[in-house]
Formats: sequence, structure tokens, C-alpha cells
Amino acid sequence: MIISTVLGSALILAIILTALLLWSRKRQRKWADYREACLRDPNLTWDDYERRRKLSRSILIWEEEVQRDIILRKTLQSRTSLNTTRTQPRTPTSATTTRQPKRMRSQSWHPSTTKRETSSSYPR
Repeated sequence: MIISTVLGSALILAIILTALLLWSRKRQRKWADYREACLRDPNLTWDDYERRRKLSRSILIWEEEVQRDIILRKTLQSRTSLNTTRTQPRTPTSATTTRQPKRMRSQSWHPSTTKRETSSSYPR
């Protein structure tokens, strides 16, 4: 009776240890596959990896094409917005519409005396 109890408990313990060993190997293999997938796609999260792992190859290719289309659409949209801002006509400012007269030599050498002569109010 004692021998059958020991043999029965040893058998159950062996089954539990085997199940734990298989489970840990499967988990290690899955983690190694995830790290390898992260090398290919650094922005990959565990949830995305789990979802993609269950998908078929054709669905994965289709999903990559959808992502590529989204990225292309965004870049084209940003390029067109840049082009429209560049091609908009400029509004003339007061500095560009009014031209300053060319300065004569006497004004360039003595600009304050010419202004004082015209605008002074005290007698000479």
C-alpha cells in the first residue's frame, strides 16, 4: 500500500514537472520570437505581436499594405499642404509698395542738418 502511494505520487509529480517544463519552453520560445520580431519592427508591442502571430500570412501582407497606404496618404497630404502655403500670393506690405527716394550725397553726409533746416522754428 505504501509503495503504490509513493509510486502514484511520483507519477503525478513527474506529469506535473513535465507539463511545467513544456510550458516554460513554449514561453521561452515565444519570448525569443517576440524579441526577434522587435528587431524587425522596433515599435512592436506585445499585444500587436500576439494578434499578428495568430493571423495567416496573407492577412499579414494585407495589413502591411494598409499601413503603407496610410503612411503614403499622410506624407502626400503634408506635402500638398506645404505646396499650398508656398504658392499662395503674397500680400504687398507698405515697405514694398512705397519706394524710398535715392539719397543725394549731401543728405547722406549730413542728414540731420538738412532736416533741421527745413523743420527748425528758431531764428538764425
